[in-house]
Amino acid sequence: MQMQNQNQNMRQNQQLIYQNPPAMITGKDLNYIKDMLSWNLLGAKKAHAMAAQCQDAEIKATLEKSL
Repeated sequence: MQMQNQNQNMRQNQQLIYQNPPAMITGKDLNYIKDMLSWNLLGAKKAHAMAAQCQDAEIKATLEKSL
């Protein structure tokens, strides 16, 4: 019985992998995309701010490269 529950949970946790993008996306998908882009923008802003304050040339170059 426990093995059946584990198999069902594994199937529920699997994500669909599309070979081609869908013609339409859901509102939930759009929210995930917005969140991801917001996090990426925030990370880029933080890296830029840290690079501006950094005095070590190697670290500064690495931060700027990440942008």
